[in-house]
Amino acid sequence: MPSRCCLSTSVGEAWYSASDVATSNVSDVPRLPIPDFDKTIAIYLSSVKALSESEDKFLEHAKIVDAFASENGIGRKLDSLVKDEDSKRAEKHEYPYSYIEAHWDDMYLGGRYASPINVNPSYLLNLPHLDKSQDRFEKLARYTLAT
Repeated sequence: MPSRCCLSTSVGEAWYSASDVATSNVSDVPRLPIPDFDKTIAIYLSSVKALSESEDKFLEHAKIVDAFASENGIGRKLDSLVKDEDSKRAEKHEYPYSYIEAHWDDMYLGGRYASPINVNPSYLLNLPHLDKSQDRFEKLARYTLAT
């Protein structure tokens, strides 16, 4: 009988076997679902609209997004490639267990950098200088709406 462990100080029946954690958990976890492409584009455009300074700039950006998301656009092709790769791995029950894990591992484990700071993704928002208090509140409202 494998040894059982408790993670609390309370007396009672242990709720897991130490040997089970290493052997049975990973492949039983449901795969991470791939977000619906059309819903993702709609959410993205909603965020961009909230941050756009004018309707003209939004429409200009929306035109680029529409080309990306069109039936023959690169976005649909990329979505199809991700879904195909994920379904092949799901059929084989092989590592990685989610569509993004292999790319995540390549980013963090593939490079031999001097410092982990060099591989942490981030972005910078260039906020304009706002003199009027009304402009600050409007911009804050736009950023809040975009999230």
